[in-house]
Amino acid sequence: MKAADDPNYQRLCRGEYEEGNVPANSQLYCAYVGRNPRLLLKPVKMEVVNLDPWIVVYHDVISNKEASLIQELAIPKMMTSRTFAKGGGSAVTTNVRVSKTAWLNDKEHDTIARVSRRIEDITGLSTLEPDHAEQLQVVNYGIGGQYDPHHDYSTNVKTQHVIKDSSDVKRDRIATWMFYLTDVKAGGHTAFNTINVYVKPKKNAAGFWWNHLRSGEGDLRTLHAGCPVLLGSKWVANKWIHNIGQELRRPCGLTPDS
Repeated sequence: MKAADDPNYQRLCRGEYEEGNVPANSQLYCAYVGRNPRLLLKPVKMEVVNLDPWIVVYHDVISNKEASLIQELAIPKMMTSRTFAKGGGSAVTTNVRVSKTAWLNDKEHDTIARVSRRIEDITGLSTLEPDHAEQLQVVNYGIGGQYDPHHDYSTNVKTQHVIKDSSDVKRDRIATWMFYLTDVKAGGHTAFNTINVYVKPKKNAAGFWWNHLRSGEGDLRTLHAGCPVLLGSKWVANKWIHNIGQELRRPCGLTPDS
């Protein structure tokens, strides 16, 4: 079934839940968090939107000035977004993803390095080493811009051999961090179809979720979509964090499905 024909996808993109299928909000909560010393005097506002899989929104984690500068740096580099086919091969442009994309590395400007450091401080994951995280991906969705349901990790194949050392591990996106650089007048939600959850874009906030189970397998429940923008323009900046370098920061679980 195509995303546009899925009633639940349509509801989530409207910011609605199916009657009788509203998430159990009693266990969701908000809190100030800041285990890193740099956050002790200014802890971060965290809103938990789903417990399992863990999906949170951090509010006011980027300034207006930083958000604007990231857009300015990205505009000259913007190109039509591409996607990879399931079977591999070269990236191609399709209607699956309608947007423009640019990549910014930490060395281009102090602001890019600073926000990468902030992501590391908040998540506790390593983001500053080139092998541990990708460059900052800046994406602009105009009116009608959208991204069909997809997973951010590249594979869900179970490991069938003994891992000898770190070079034997396949690099993959263990977690996603998404800055919302702008508000969106209508549309543009991040919809998690499988678990009936959506996140509404809010300027200067950021969404975070784990793409992998602790076993190292991809979490199928993190299937998500960028809903069509109906009015306005949506700007986001993604930082994909790799499993490489996180071995001691997020250790493997004791059971295959943990």
